[in-house]
Amino acid sequence: MEPRLYLVSYDVSCPKRWRRIYKTLKRRGAWQQLSAFACRLTPRAFAGLERDLLELVDAKGDRLMIADLGPAAEAEARLRRYGEREPLPMAKVRIF
Repeated sequence: MEPRLYLVSYDVSCPKRWRRIYKTLKRRGAWQQLSAFACRLTPRAFAGLERDLLELVDAKGDRLMIADLGPAAEAEARLRRYGEREPLPMAKVRIF
C-alpha cells in the first residue's frame, strides 16, 4: 500500500509525557519544527502510531493534531518551507 504523509503536532503540559511523545514520533518520522513531525507511513503503520500517541496523551491537558496530507510523493512535492533553519529533508523520512 502506498505511504501517506502525515503532519503531527502536539502541545503537552507534562515534561515526562512530552519526552515520551517526542521519542515515539522521532522513531517514526522527521522532526520539522518544535513539536511538529512529518511522518511517511503506510495505513497500518499510521494506525499503530495513532494508537501509541493516544495512549500517551492526556485528553484533559494536552493537544494532539494529525493532518493527513495525502499520498507521500504528491504531498512532498507540494510542501513549501521558509525560515532560517532547514528541517530534515523529506527524502530522509523513513517509510513504515
